[in-house]
Amino acid sequence: MSACNSGYRRGCQNTRNAYFVGRRAKAYFKTIKAIDRIGIAPVTLRSLAYWLLKPNRLEMRSVGLMAASENTPEYSSVAAWHDSTRNIPTDLLSENYERISVLTGLDSTWRVLDVCCGTGQLAMPLLASGFEVVGIDVSSDMLSRGNRKFKADWRGDFVCGDARNLGFTDGCFDAAIISRFFLHIGNLQQVIAETVRVLRPEGLVIVIEGRGAFSHTARRLFRAEADRRGYARRMQDDQDRDTIAAHFAHLGATRLRLDVSDLTWTKTLTYRECLEHLRSRFYAEFWLIPEAEYDDILHHVGSNLEGQPGGLDTTDSMTPSLHVDLYVTPASP
Repeated sequence: MSACNSGYRRGCQNTRNAYFVGRRAKAYFKTIKAIDRIGIAPVTLRSLAYWLLKPNRLEMRSVGLMAASENTPEYSSVAAWHDSTRNIPTDLLSENYERISVLTGLDSTWRVLDVCCGTGQLAMPLLASGFEVVGIDVSSDMLSRGNRKFKADWRGDFVCGDARNLGFTDGCFDAAIISRFFLHIGNLQQVIAETVRVLRPEGLVIVIEGRGAFSHTARRLFRAEADRRGYARRMQDDQDRDTIAAHFAHLGATRLRLDVSDLTWTKTLTYRECLEHLRSRFYAEFWLIPEAEYDDILHHVGSNLEGQPGGLDTTDSMTPSLHVDLYVTPASP
């Protein structure tokens, strides 16, 4: 099975690195590096450098891990972390699909599209139950990991492409599943329109989120410091659930409610692990923060956590839960 077929290669974007323009930005960046190299009173000196040399945000430009096209993330840099961290238990996903089946009639005769499939985590229970699943994602690294999970008797494929321009004919799928990555795509309205287009009349869209899986102390501290420095608007404004529902409603889709809040699991991370996730730019909500300032915020958070009684070995315990929205596409006129 090919991770990327030729029809979708144009959707695989290369990422670009951060860069700096303007004398203040360059001076700030060089000063921070010098402070780290010297190692004397780094916290105090970093803070002083920040307030004395803080560059204008227009002087520090970074697209972080964003792809070159319309701010759509290219997740290859976090592919190695994905399955060990965004690990919704398989039995909970299976129970979730069983409840959806009771409500909507979903069964293995349905052909399913996994939009922004990543490594295929959401698709695995369906594939194991006999569904045909075609996954599409912009990251070839994610797809390669997903395709390695395929078993000989499973039906489907994971291919590389852009969710905003699906290369499928109208009405060729019965259902689509979408994870939280759906919230990080540039031009969300176009993605929703494309998803509805490739579904049959009265097809089903399943939007799945694991809530609370990363609500740990380090991330909260990082967010608070980023907000204080003027980065409160980290994500696009049109990505809240009500606006997503409004986009579906505009296309004539009906929203169904499914309560799966009882499907919970326990997750623990040490402060050290949380900092490593941040250091690897694991969270898309912070990707638009320029690299030098991101590193400075991370240093600030790390110093705070190291000063806690248990230091970086302190454990954060979370209880994530599933959250699902269902949309049924309109019937034929």
